[in-house]
Amino acid sequence: MKISDFADLGLEQIPPADTEEADAKIKDYYASLSPARKEKADAIKSRSSRRQSICAGHLLEDMLRVRGLSAPFSYGMSERGKPFLEDVQFSLSHCKGWCACIVADQMVGVDVEMLGRYRDSLCRRFFTEAEQVFLQKTTETDFYFTLLWTCKEALAKCLDIALTEVCQNCNMSPLLQTLKTKPSQGMHGLGNLTYGGYDIYFETICLKDAVATYCLCREEKRDRK
Repeated sequence: MKISDFADLGLEQIPPADTEEADAKIKDYYASLSPARKEKADAIKSRSSRRQSICAGHLLEDMLRVRGLSAPFSYGMSERGKPFLEDVQFSLSHCKGWCACIVADQMVGVDVEMLGRYRDSLCRRFFTEAEQVFLQKTTETDFYFTLLWTCKEALAKCLDIALTEVCQNCNMSPLLQTLKTKPSQGMHGLGNLTYGGYDIYFETICLKDAVATYCLCREEKRDRK
């Protein structure tokens, strides 16, 4: 199964700071945002984080328009703080260099992270024993650490649950094993897993400096014996 058969996937590089061309693009992006996304960006004090939020919001709302939705978009907020719209499911993520988005009719999640975040202390704290064993055996520790982190973040966003719950209770090492070796840049399917009564499918985009992972829930929750 390809997630792109059921969802729209977006990925965009954030313009580098402190160039005239980049600043002009960010200004145009901001002007195109809905009032809600402008308000969100305005509340961010860090210039770098504000630029990331603007780019991510622009990517999201462009994708919503492509699906035929009209601005201004009226966002709601779940009890855990996840933004949502009445007519469509979406998930949004951004990091220092990239922003990523997924839009669909089913529950979805996405996370994008820059490479170079590996810390052994984080592995011991947030990953299951099986996941730690996998990372110890691979020669591409930082890549698989980042991939695993994005899988967990994407799943938490998809189901609107705490990241700590996913980290403690969901062993994702089978998803990593589907790749066997570090893949080339581009899109790669990771397969699916069942969590909390849901069947979730995962795909990842490998970039030179980052990893973006998308997930989509293909089946409604049901009782399992």
